[in-house]
Amino acid sequence: MRGILPIGCALALLGCGKAGGQSFHDGVDLICRADVESSAVHAHPADRGRIVSEWLAPRLKNARARTLLVDMGKTADGGVAVLRAAAREVGLDRCEHLAQGHLPEDPWGELRVPRLPTSMRIEPAPATGSLVTITSSAVAADGASLVALVDGRPAGGHADDGEALIPEVQAWATAHDGAGTTDATWVRIAAAPEVPAATLASVVASLRSPARQLALVVERDDDGTGEPIGVIPLASSPAADPLADPPPLQMFVAITPDQVIVASLLGQEGTMAAPLMRTARDPAGDWLSRVRTILGEVAKRRWAGKTRPEAERRVMILVAPALTVGDAAPLLAAVRYDGDGRDELFP
Repeated sequence: MRGILPIGCALALLGCGKAGGQSFHDGVDLICRADVESSAVHAHPADRGRIVSEWLAPRLKNARARTLLVDMGKTADGGVAVLRAAAREVGLDRCEHLAQGHLPEDPWGELRVPRLPTSMRIEPAPATGSLVTITSSAVAADGASLVALVDGRPAGGHADDGEALIPEVQAWATAHDGAGTTDATWVRIAAAPEVPAATLASVVASLRSPARQLALVVERDDDGTGEPIGVIPLASSPAADPLADPPPLQMFVAITPDQVIVASLLGQEGTMAAPLMRTARDPAGDWLSRVRTILGEVAKRRWAGKTRPEAERRVMILVAPALTVGDAAPLLAAVRYDGDGRDELFP
């Protein structure tokens, strides 16, 4: 939870209390803890600023800390950068205000992940498992760098091929296969929005294993639950057997910078040349609703009242090399459920 201290609330604190010997360290610590200790995290979003302000008023006495709070209210990011700098200056190990709604491994709220609208259904983030991060400069696993990236792409120059494997990621995956366990081990993937989608695909391909359940970490606009961080499960069902009788649909959605195509690999539900849907990829995102509608029609037409084969519960997402994780994430979420988040499409 960020930016819950409106400038009016912050200004109201300027006159509260005297220094009283309170250090800047203690003042910053109070600001970091205010969300939790005031119980604002459980309140309606519209009330959180007032609750925090009332809680801090009799407690925040250090003049510099009060000025910091005012400065937080003036910034576009809700004071994230200035509070992070202050917390590090005074040597805090963790700042709850920055960490609220983030993964436990991200105590400073620094991981940048794709942001989705409230209407998108996401799943709760697994509490355990490894965390793989992808930034413009590196792929890391559980805090240890695996491979350097240049502008989000492996230095080998194969990042535009979504099936290209990254040897360093493969080596880490092999060493963490969870041998001897009966359940798949979760691996959460936190990729910065500007990272090329092809790099994410390469990391996923390098990690994929029957012993491993992959999930993309995303952030959703606050819906009042106070839990904006969640995941989109990736490749959770087995691939279809192309020689099966009847042959599988193998539905796919392909996106480029300017258009979206929905079809099936074997042609039962459209082809690349004559797809079920070809539409412009408009900035407003209306194309996502159209994709959901088409996939919903396919699911009802093929499996209404029937048991759908597990392999037919997945849909392939084909993303043009020019697109990013931020471009792909809304589609990855949209193909799983209808607009209400209740009826399965291709989860």
